[in-house]
Amino acid sequence: MPQQAMHDHDHQGMTLTLLPVEIILEIIPHVPFSPSQFNSLRMINSTFASAIASHEKSLVAAIRTRQYSDHTIASFPRLSPTYSGLNTLHSRLDTISGLFVLWPRLTSNTSDLSWLRDRWLTIHKLGTLLLYRLQDCSTHDARTDLLNALPTTSLATLYFMLYSSVKVLRYHGPEPINGSYSKDDTEARADIELAFEEMLLQHGPDFFVALLPAERAQDCSEPGWAVSMAATALSHSNSRLHASALIRSEDGVPHLREHEYDVGSA
Repeated sequence: MPQQAMHDHDHQGMTLTLLPVEIILEIIPHVPFSPSQFNSLRMINSTFASAIASHEKSLVAAIRTRQYSDHTIASFPRLSPTYSGLNTLHSRLDTISGLFVLWPRLTSNTSDLSWLRDRWLTIHKLGTLLLYRLQDCSTHDARTDLLNALPTTSLATLYFMLYSSVKVLRYHGPEPINGSYSKDDTEARADIELAFEEMLLQHGPDFFVALLPAERAQDCSEPGWAVSMAATALSHSNSRLHASALIRSEDGVPHLREHEYDVGSA
């Protein structure tokens, strides 16, 4: 590094070190928030690190006020006003933005999906927000209470989100949700898609995004967490179905129904 450049760098470091905490607390909320950017602020020097560690409540409040609209904050009412909550908010907004850009491409490859492309995009986005609200419910009872409290239009939007997501995954998703898997077995397909809808309700939009081709290509641990969790859930679902498949014949002797399938085979 040239001598002048080294001098400027050292001078900048000294200037930042000499800044009073009050000025640092004024600067930080103006820096566009992202987890990586916020970590970079921590790494500037010990003064920044100490200010960030000691003033979480006030910094989070300032960042939320300055960088996010009231509507955005209200869309995620259960997120905590903490750094962790900010990280989650940033991740979710990034997911929603990515889906908004990706959705036209996902629904343009076949006429069976083209009707989902334009006027339904807003409904899908609203359904995404509802899935996040369900994901933030910490217990089954809390999720049930939320569903019971939703108006009919919101329930219809949530249903459309599940339906359209599964429909897209039939074309773009991996096995077993891909439509080529057990395509001639109506009952198997129904069980598979029901299991994936349950996973969407439990794990939210990130589960859907993780199953899309672009996301799977970026995941070095192919098949990825979403595929692995879906396979596990489907295996459990199969076990429940197998147990409930005992029916009584006309002579009263229990027997298994003929239809059984293995999640590991097409």
